[in-house]
Amino acid sequence: MKKLLLVAAAVGGFLAFRKKAAASQEADLWHEATSTGGSRPTPPARR
Repeated sequence: MKKLLLVAAAVGGFLAFRKKAAASQEADLWHEATSTGGSRPTPPARR
């Protein structure tokens, strides 16, 4: 029974780590996509 709890705790920790890493990567991609460093930082003026 102790081994089962140990394995469950290890798997839970691993999944939590992967979820956090995926969220961090997604936030980095979002920041890169929305940062104003591209060739056209503002939308063109309407005429």
